[in-house]
Amino acid sequence: MSRIIKQASKLTSTGYHMFGFHDASHSQPDVVPPASTWIGHGPHEVTIRVIEELPDKTLEFELWDGPPAKPADAEVSETFGLDLPTGSISVYAIAAGHVHDVFEVPHGRYQVRVSGWNRESTAREISSVGQRTGFNDADPDFADAMRRLEGHERYLAQFWRA
Repeated sequence: MSRIIKQASKLTSTGYHMFGFHDASHSQPDVVPPASTWIGHGPHEVTIRVIEELPDKTLEFELWDGPPAKPADAEVSETFGLDLPTGSISVYAIAAGHVHDVFEVPHGRYQVRVSGWNRESTAREISSVGQRTGFNDADPDFADAMRRLEGHERYLAQFWRA
């Protein structure tokens, strides 16, 4: 049975309905998921397409000593290979830029499973409140929904050696 070695979590914004993570050696992410899917990946990067940009999302990272069990109840999940030449992972929002050194793993080739939860429910609720309030940050109902839903939409990236 595989065991978790380390984990980290980061609250992240999105830009153009996307955010992602990449190895520090790859400073200019360029993978855009097709409109028909929620995720895109290249040799050193992952880009996640969200349904609704607001509010910020939770991105969790886990390093495992072998393949972990598939998470229960995920709305979406995909597994693929990823090369991490430095092992230093940066998070980016398309318009907001990069946050470096968010998660560190030994450099090398990994299998990565990215799973997501609360995509549909968060999008429905923020859209409903936003339409009612004009997406006005000064409106107490909208501000309350933004606080309550911050981080509710959650993504988990699980890494293990390929």
